[in-house]
Amino acid sequence: MRILVRLGAVLVVVLAIAIGALLVFLPGYANSPAVRERISAAAFDALGREVRYADLTFGLVPPRLVVTEPSVAGERAQDERLLEAQEVALELALGPLLARKVVIDSLVIEGATLRLVRTKDGIVLPKPRAEAPAGAKKGDPPAAGKPAPAAEEDSGAGFALELRDLQIRNTRIVLEDRSVSPNVTWDLKGIDGSAELGSDRLVFEIEGGLGSGGKIHAKGKAGEKIDAVATLTEVVMAPLAPYLGDAAKIAGALSGTISLRGPRDAPDAVDADLVLSGGNVAIGDLAVKGKVSVKANLTGGLEKPQGKFDLDATSAELSYGEAFSKPPGTPATTTGRIISQPDGTLGIEDVHLKIHNMDAKAKVRSGARTHAELRAPAFDLRGWDKLIPALAEASPTGTLAFQDFGVSTNPTEFKGKLQLGEIVVRVPEREPVTVRGAIAGAGRALQLSEMTLTAAQQTIRVSGDVKGFDATPRFDIRVKADGADTERLLAAFTPMRDTLYGALSLDANLAGPIGGDRPIHETLGGQVKFQITEGRLKSVSLLKGTFDSMGGLGEAAMLAGQLKGGKTLQRFYEDEFESIRGTLDVSSGLAKTNDLRLTYRHYTVDMRGGIRLADQSFDNMKAIVTINEEVDQALQEGQTPGREQVLNIGIAGTVAKPRPVVTAEAVRGFVASRSVGRQREKIEERVDEYLGKGAGRDLLDGLLGGGRR
Repeated sequence: MRILVRLGAVLVVVLAIAIGALLVFLPGYANSPAVRERISAAAFDALGREVRYADLTFGLVPPRLVVTEPSVAGERAQDERLLEAQEVALELALGPLLARKVVIDSLVIEGATLRLVRTKDGIVLPKPRAEAPAGAKKGDPPAAGKPAPAAEEDSGAGFALELRDLQIRNTRIVLEDRSVSPNVTWDLKGIDGSAELGSDRLVFEIEGGLGSGGKIHAKGKAGEKIDAVATLTEVVMAPLAPYLGDAAKIAGALSGTISLRGPRDAPDAVDADLVLSGGNVAIGDLAVKGKVSVKANLTGGLEKPQGKFDLDATSAELSYGEAFSKPPGTPATTTGRIISQPDGTLGIEDVHLKIHNMDAKAKVRSGARTHAELRAPAFDLRGWDKLIPALAEASPTGTLAFQDFGVSTNPTEFKGKLQLGEIVVRVPEREPVTVRGAIAGAGRALQLSEMTLTAAQQTIRVSGDVKGFDATPRFDIRVKADGADTERLLAAFTPMRDTLYGALSLDANLAGPIGGDRPIHETLGGQVKFQITEGRLKSVSLLKGTFDSMGGLGEAAMLAGQLKGGKTLQRFYEDEFESIRGTLDVSSGLAKTNDLRLTYRHYTVDMRGGIRLADQSFDNMKAIVTINEEVDQALQEGQTPGREQVLNIGIAGTVAKPRPVVTAEAVRGFVASRSVGRQREKIEERVDEYLGKGAGRDLLDGLLGGGRR
């Protein structure tokens, strides 16, 4: 609307000067060179631009003036014309002329083109000759601040000017906006409009098409107050992209209405009912594709906007980075009320948000800190895997409720609770996991409250918290289990299946960062204490593996050949154990232990070393295998009573398939120890006689590397 007023102002200035001149000079002289020159000079003084026209026609009854092909030059010689038209015609009211008042009954502008430039300082308009830049065509202008030379008495000075009716036909307005980068050119063409003007009122209607696509129709009235409505039809949005920032893009067509009401100079009420069709909008991580409708009723102007809004993106595809993606057709609506807060920032209250099957209430406060709060009754998670890609494999079911759950920024703080109700998570090729409990806001942290994970009828309890949301979030949790079925639990949570059996007791404290480029097994830290009783390591006998390794050591194999009880040892090669217990210290992708013990009926294995978390392989794992008297006696084919014996070995392979590694030196020590076994007590007694009690046992243990425990 302001552009049209500026267009009319420029034309009226030109016409007023012409009218003043024509009222003084006889109509017959209107097109004489002298009159033409004087009109051009007066127009230049008023606009600081050269003004030309092809012809002037003047009628007396009623007084009528027609200017053919008028034009106003651009700011520079090489610029396109600021204004040009096919014809400008006006009719004067005869009566007011007697009172030296020019009243234009009608002004018709036909085929005009107005070219404007906008910079960061505003729209560039012609300046009077007193302010015109040096180099103007009609001679050097006066210095800034000095008035232009006074017009002669016959120039028409002293006439008042009034316009009653304005008609615009087939007009074009081109606005080059240099205030944004890249520059944007708005081309409104085919403009037809009318305006009825009075001393304190304006009634107007105007319509036209945009060069980029779409049409605009506006009508209304203005006096001390303005009441106007604009109707948009398929207005292409692409030219708006530079106004949204470098990382933004926008496409699609906008249709609907925008109403403006309030004081003429500062309208403070806006009603909008708009639909974006074929939309493709991206601002940062937020992207919208498809149809979106917006309704708003706002008051307070730009400084303190407030009022209701209604947004419907059900037909659109919405996404936020890789975290959220709503397909078209899934419900997505929100209504609410915008408020202006005492500090001048904006807030949103009474928000009613619907996404998929979640029906929530929310509110948002902005400012130095942003506060958002969400309240939603329990809703089924079925179908949310299509909205949140991270849930795609899990396909969760069950319910989730937001109980006044709130988040504040700068720093990040939480309150309220997320209540998890029987949420079932499915993992490919594993048992479904049921999650129960709550995630509670606790200031700078989120706490896991009464959390349990159940899989294959086995339950573990989880507690702890997540902190550090303003930097790298970290979790610190405790996991406990009492008497759980190890095989079922491993099958549910790890790739291990049908490998390890028994009743598990577990107490683990684990911590690590959330997200990042490194896999979790490299960043995980903490301690795990566990015990498995009355179990089985399927198809694995560490005793058999140890003796098999002894038989493949060349020279040591000859010594091992003395173990003539091979067949009689089969009954000891069982894979059932009485217990496995120990402590694992987890750090840098490795679980280290100093007290891992496997207890079988006839032997024990004490292990020290590491286990790589990436593939569960052993890292520099050492072990002491201790066999009992029954096994030792079987090795001797029952010739003498057996004795407890030990063997130092290494452990290679993986947790599921451990492989004992025995050195030739260890074999020699073991065999030598057994060879003197029958005479050991007598030797110990003889040494004790000379060196004192206990000296014989210590001496033989040192020499043979083993003995009784």
